[in-house]
Amino acid sequence: MTMTSPAELLEFPVEALNLNSHNPRFHTPTTSEKVALNAILNLSPAKLLNLARDIAQSGSLSPADLPIVVIKQGQPVVLEGNRRVAALKLLRNPDLADDALIR
Repeated sequence: MTMTSPAELLEFPVEALNLNSHNPRFHTPTTSEKVALNAILNLSPAKLLNLARDIAQSGSLSPADLPIVVIKQGQPVVLEGNRRVAALKLLRNPDLADDALIR
């Protein structure tokens, strides 16, 4: 068995992270970041809002729950943790939500 070197831990501003437009939860790939965010939100609004509330109350994500990000065509794309990143994006910019009640 060969060991590979550990992945490099990088930091990105939340705004720089791109949600996975090919998220397996979507029926079809999304066409933009805002569409992807609202698709995640529409899958389970209560869960996403509860997650956002928990993040806001704790002030951060647990280091054990950091998203998994890959660089695709020079852009950071979230492979795992799309709901967490969507919650962070909504906390920073509620206007990203299409639904006025959610904003």
